[in-house]
Amino acid sequence: LTDQAEGYMENCTFTRSGDIGLYVHGEASLEMRNCNVSNACIYDNSYASITSSVFYRLYMGTFGDPTQHPVAEAYFTNFTFFIAYASSYAYLFNCTYGYIYAYNNACIKMVSTHRAGSGIIVYDDAVVHRYWHLAVTVFTPQRPVSPVVVEARWAVNASLAAKKSIVQVGPHQGWAQFILYGSKINATGTYQLGDYNIVALYAPPAVMKKEFVSLTDDIGISITVDPPVLHLFPEEGENKTVVEAFGEGYAPGSKITITANDTPVAMCTVRPDGTFSVNFLMQGSPGYYVLNATGDDGSWDTAGFDLYDYTPLC
Repeated sequence: LTDQAEGYMENCTFTRSGDIGLYVHGEASLEMRNCNVSNACIYDNSYASITSSVFYRLYMGTFGDPTQHPVAEAYFTNFTFFIAYASSYAYLFNCTYGYIYAYNNACIKMVSTHRAGSGIIVYDDAVVHRYWHLAVTVFTPQRPVSPVVVEARWAVNASLAAKKSIVQVGPHQGWAQFILYGSKINATGTYQLGDYNIVALYAPPAVMKKEFVSLTDDIGISITVDPPVLHLFPEEGENKTVVEAFGEGYAPGSKITITANDTPVAMCTVRPDGTFSVNFLMQGSPGYYVLNATGDDGSWDTAGFDLYDYTPLC
């Protein structure tokens, strides 16, 4: 395939041992699906899109020729040997490989691509960038999950690497998925750069949770955002006892309604640090009362109060 030709191949086989079975050069463009190729070359300024195929050897560019800028994108494909020269660029997504060789000014970006052989060898000014999938499951007991935002921040300086809104899968559960930088490989070695703090933000800065990850492969983590908490002082007393309700972990600025056995007894607003406090008279028939403090965002917690009858016997 040459010049500015465009080609499409599906379910094809090129398996002559020792020979180059497929050439793409000039400014040609080729799309391949479900093919089996022994040896192929992508030269000049050509482009190839490869999906679900098998290669024994794939060559990109000509050694030492900086004028060549071939580009290849490969998805779910297996390479025994992947060899990149010149100023070639390759994007490998969910692929496997036996050996990768990068020379000259070649650049290879690999996402969730795993080794099935000896590994990666880089020469000259070539570079290989490795990225990995991170799946984050977030649990939000006693609060809705939909407001949660998940951030990935570089551990070295806390700068933002990526940010995702939660995808809700239940009333108190959601998830977010990232593709994050893991490491760089060049002629001098491998540099692990994928250290992150993963932060689940409900109502920052008062309500948030952080986990550290070091990405060397695809991983999944779970983060539980601590539920809000309601405290009562005291927790028992006679009729018309003054009770202080103190809450923490609520969304700043939210409006709190406190009920005793579903009867409203007090209202207040959450402070910027996520806390609130309010006093009210506890009155009614003797017995055990469940007090519920619910914010207008849906966050809630409960606490119990024993109201007893203090009546003199004489």
